[in-house]
Amino acid sequence: MQLAELVRFELDRIGLPASIQTKDSPWGDEPPGVLIEVHEIDPYGVIVKWHPPITRSPSFREKLRAQDYGDPLWTYVVEVRQVMEQALYHILTRAGFRMFVDTGEHVSQIFRVIAEPSRQLE
Repeated sequence: MQLAELVRFELDRIGLPASIQTKDSPWGDEPPGVLIEVHEIDPYGVIVKWHPPITRSPSFREKLRAQDYGDPLWTYVVEVRQVMEQALYHILTRAGFRMFVDTGEHVSQIFRVIAEPSRQLE
């Protein structure tokens, strides 16, 4: 949890407010914006994600239920999420965090925070 707090502090410092999600947080109603997830099971560790508010819209949820992955709105949200998560990766890497991009068996990339910076940028 300490690593997640350090990530949140750094993102807040740069102007990107973030929320931390743990196993005790309510899932399915995540706040929009940057999510810092702390997992005690697979995928383990601290993960940074982007949660766009549009995913709560009725039209998007209908496309999700229908598994309409070819729809332009679906494609748009997936592409924006990828761009934002890659930006988070670069921001945290530049701040000195050790990061790992997990592309294993997953369809999309998982951006893991491995370790805190050895010193804070001031």
